[in-house]
Amino acid sequence: GTIRKPCGLVQSPTLRQLFALMMPTPRACCSSCASLNWNARLALIVSPINMVGVGLTESTMAAFAFLITRSNFLVGLSSTVSGLALLLVAPCAGCLADRVGRQAVLRLPGAP
Repeated sequence: GTIRKPCGLVQSPTLRQLFALMMPTPRACCSSCASLNWNARLALIVSPINMVGVGLTESTMAAFAFLITRSNFLVGLSSTVSGLALLLVAPCAGCLADRVGRQAVLRLPGAP
């Protein structure tokens, strides 16, 4: 995995080059996969990894809520409120990101 420059210096591969090794051009897959651009192929790999993390977080928070309250009802209520908050905020955040840019919206929660 190293790349040689003309002057003989060795450069470590970029993230894009590493992902390209993991995701070769999908000519063997199917014709609809061949038309996917780089971002779409990257999303197909990153999204399942993200969903595993979200699933682990949600189940851990539910277990933690049960340990604190010992109430199935309150665990269900907290999960419902979390889902409804996401349902209400996500479309608004998407519209705002279209208007002012994604980076500005990502800075809203207080990240520097």
